[in-house]
Amino acid sequence: MKNVCVIGAGPSGITAAKNLPDEGLQVTVYDYGKEVGGNRVFSEDESHSSVFETTHIISSKTLLQYADFPMPADYPDYPSHKQPAAYFQSYAHYFGL
Repeated sequence: MKNVCVIGAGPSGITAAKNLPDEGLQVTVYDYGKEVGGNRVFSEDESHSSVFETTHIISSKTLLQYADFPMPADYPDYPSHKQPAAYFQSYAHYFGL
């Protein structure tokens, strides 16, 4: 089995980490942040690129969600940054990433 690394545990990185093993690859994910979610995770740390604390996402939840892991039904159509961050963390947990 070949080893690969994924740089970044944002939405694209966790999608890659979930799907690459289906191609026979062993995956390790590296991320500068302390948790999954990429720049959807708010941080006051100046060295971290993140959303503002009051950010609302301008993409609807139907465009943000993965086909095999829908966003919770009680999320609003245009969620705050906290909800997608929690969703991406749930996705990673659910699929053991």
